[in-house]
Amino acid sequence: MNNTTTKNIQEQDYIDATPEMLKIPNDKIKKPNMPISTAIHEAETLFATAQRMKIHLTNAGISIQQINDLKKRAGILRHAQSIWIINYRAKQENIELWNLKKTEGLKYQRFLRNSFNYAYADDKLLYGKVKAIKMANSPILMIQNLNDYCALGKEFPNHLTAINFDISKIDEIQTFATQLGDLYGKAVDQRKKQHELKAMRDRAFTLLYQSVIKIRNCGKFVFSDRPDISQLFASDHIRNKNNKIKETNNPDNPNEFNIDHPENNNTL
Repeated sequence: MNNTTTKNIQEQDYIDATPEMLKIPNDKIKKPNMPISTAIHEAETLFATAQRMKIHLTNAGISIQQINDLKKRAGILRHAQSIWIINYRAKQENIELWNLKKTEGLKYQRFLRNSFNYAYADDKLLYGKVKAIKMANSPILMIQNLNDYCALGKEFPNHLTAINFDISKIDEIQTFATQLGDLYGKAVDQRKKQHELKAMRDRAFTLLYQSVIKIRNCGKFVFSDRPDISQLFASDHIRNKNNKIKETNNPDNPNEFNIDHPENNNTL
């Protein structure tokens, strides 16, 4: 029951925050600089710290609403991430099937081109029509090419039957091309939807990031003379990442080879 209630609250918060997220200028969208699960965990931990230190933070200008926004926006990000991931996993089959069928379509295209080039070679007029159908790698043109070949073959079948071409292939390939067009439309629509949902996830991350930075900066300022407390307002993930970079760039570290260090660049 609690999980359902929490999910409903997160979903409603996401809906309520959508207008605010959409107002974020594209050049102000913050790309996630850490795993989303880590960002949410750190925000919820920071929320707990901010609640515990709220008297100090409010005295420095942070409102209770701004503190509460941490928890709410963490839930919004969690919901945005779930929507994107669930949609990606559930609908990816359209894109994967398209990739599979596209290869089959290209094979049909080569098969028809070779057959038609040979069958109509001695008919100048029809051969010109065949040559006008250019080979294409783009999905839209490839599907159109299959239809063009089939239309030509249906109108002038005698040249094909003369080389023992199985004329039933024409209907089979034309049906395939129609299905391929429908599948391509679904795949493109799904890809667009995935991009849209990922963009909303990034906007939700930006919203949370704005709250996190505001609380972190305030906490570091208020407790600047208390390193033991001010470090609670820093990101463990970023700190660990920076420490690893320092270790990597440390020429005295025997366990790391830094290719950018001058001593490791052998020049002639």
